[in-house]
Amino acid sequence: MRRNDLLKLHWLEPQARGDAVPNRLQLKQAFITWLAIYPVITILLWQLGPEIRTLPLAVRTLILTAILVPAMAFLLVPALNGLLAPWLSNE
Repeated sequence: MRRNDLLKLHWLEPQARGDAVPNRLQLKQAFITWLAIYPVITILLWQLGPEIRTLPLAVRTLILTAILVPAMAFLLVPALNGLLAPWLSNE
């Protein structure tokens, strides 16, 4: 099998291998999640980074996720879903 055929089979046609292919809505939800997470993590690291840099990694992760997860679950993702509802429903 040629290299291009292998790449096509692996990346472009996963259904040919029997893999589940994410539908368009799943891809849009993944994008919305990233759209919410990226700026929040950047802001948290910018604001809290100097104060928490001496803490162990597990404690820094605990602090960041304790802020990030509720913000994502209750504020940002619902707000973005509402804002982008027309785009989400347009499959």
